[in-house]
Amino acid sequence: MLTPEDYGLMGMMAIFIAVAETIMDAGMGGALIKKQGASSIDFNTLACYNLAISLFLYFVIFAIAPLVSSYYSEPRLTVLLRLYGLVFIIEAVGLVPRVRMLKELRIKALAIINLACGALSLVFAVIFALLGFGVYTLIFQLIISSSLFAISVVLVTRYRFRFQFSLASFKELFGFGFDTTLANVIRNVSENIIVNVVAKISPLTITGYFNQSYKLQNVVTSTQNSIIDNALFPILTKEDDREIVQHSIKINNIAILIMSVSIALLVLNAHLEVRVLLGEKWLGMVNYLKILFLAGWLQSFTAFNRNIFKSLAQTKEMIFIELISLITLLSLFITSRIGVYGTISSFLFYVFIRWQTSLVFLSRKGHIRYADYMKSFIIKTWGAALSFIMVSFLHLIDNEILNGLLQSIMFLLLVVLWCELQKQEDYLELKRILLSRLRIK
Repeated sequence: MLTPEDYGLMGMMAIFIAVAETIMDAGMGGALIKKQGASSIDFNTLACYNLAISLFLYFVIFAIAPLVSSYYSEPRLTVLLRLYGLVFIIEAVGLVPRVRMLKELRIKALAIINLACGALSLVFAVIFALLGFGVYTLIFQLIISSSLFAISVVLVTRYRFRFQFSLASFKELFGFGFDTTLANVIRNVSENIIVNVVAKISPLTITGYFNQSYKLQNVVTSTQNSIIDNALFPILTKEDDREIVQHSIKINNIAILIMSVSIALLVLNAHLEVRVLLGEKWLGMVNYLKILFLAGWLQSFTAFNRNIFKSLAQTKEMIFIELISLITLLSLFITSRIGVYGTISSFLFYVFIRWQTSLVFLSRKGHIRYADYMKSFIIKTWGAALSFIMVSFLHLIDNEILNGLLQSIMFLLLVVLWCELQKQEDYLELKRILLSRLRIK
């Protein structure tokens, strides 16, 4: 119901919002989850810090909104940014209850709350869109969603805010959180600056296509990141260092196969996904979406590697990984002159370097052997890659949607056949898990 221009406007704000949201938590939530025997004063310290910093960030966003609007020559951005900034204050209310639920491993309850709040905010968003609110629909949806979530977690945990602040607690939590926050700020700047470069060099429609492509592919990686941060990280922090590495590598190996197959299916059916989810007017984003799916595929493996460092409290390594990767984005000064595809090429290069850098640091710490990992990675992905290449050249039906579905079926059959013949250990483990679940049901 909305237009590419509406999402183009959202894309222009992406980098400011991403950085602000990262600074809000300052990694202290992760520090609290990891800390053994966390007290009420620790939680209250985080609550006080978070409320103060969210108010500060809102005033900063409020002040710079006209400058951002002037930079892009888009007057509507001033009001949009100022409205969006309200989300920071609302999210501050729900942060500590959310952290408490994660620490207590109440992951299922948190998932239900997320799902319910997302569904309700979507209903309101559809109503706003039908009433002709345009791009403001997206802002109102975020405000409603964050409000519902904050209210829900406060009620579920029976949390009561108290003005208690301990400098000793703050220093302890912030010591762990500072490194992760700095790493996340660098990562968010690196990833979101791409959208802003596209917004500067392209018409608003193209910016909308690119931003929506980036968001759609990010559903895959953000879902995995959510699983890592909301489930895997809290569980791993209760293990010793050796078990953290062993469990992470095992999960990563199984994820390589799952992510490779999933991304290949998404690329094969990109036309169908855009038509069904967004409509005919969005078909101009299909090529961008296919390329960005590849970037998301590599990002998912980097997320696993970063989680190992985070779980082991080796947060300095996270900063170095992001700094080294950020340097590669200097290529944007050259490639942006080529156009959108040049900019995407720089982003792919950045994603690849970031993945490789994380592997090198894991190897230097003795957690993996780089050569063995890459050899194993190639073996695990070779079957999926070869199957994808074979079916992508097939045009059995003169209909993009049906042809994509047939390609998907053939691709899955080829991958299963390859894995059965090769008797890949991770495939057999995944097969065992799936069959055992089916038997239970």
